[in-house]
Amino acid sequence: QSGSCPPLGFKSYGGWGLAWTVMVDHGNGLTTVYAHMDQIYVKSGQFVAAGQAIGQMGNSGYASGPHVHFMVLGGNGWRGLNPAPYMRTSICGY
Repeated sequence: QSGSCPPLGFKSYGGWGLAWTVMVDHGNGLTTVYAHMDQIYVKSGQFVAAGQAIGQMGNSGYASGPHVHFMVLGGNGWRGLNPAPYMRTSICGY
């Protein structure tokens, strides 16, 4: 999605930026982003269901270790939003 991407599943992680990324369009101007993935299980344009596995976390791109870089975007462009209000159980405890 952004940056230079190594081949999917390539175990010598590399690239830069977010590298292997899945973006899910939820409608109403909201998009979630899952980046630095090692494997991607879905294809562009595919519909996904809540709870469906979309990929495996990894260390692609510019990352300090295996993880999923998660963002909620809204409005025009890449305007980051606080994800807590969009989660059933907030990671912040409220």
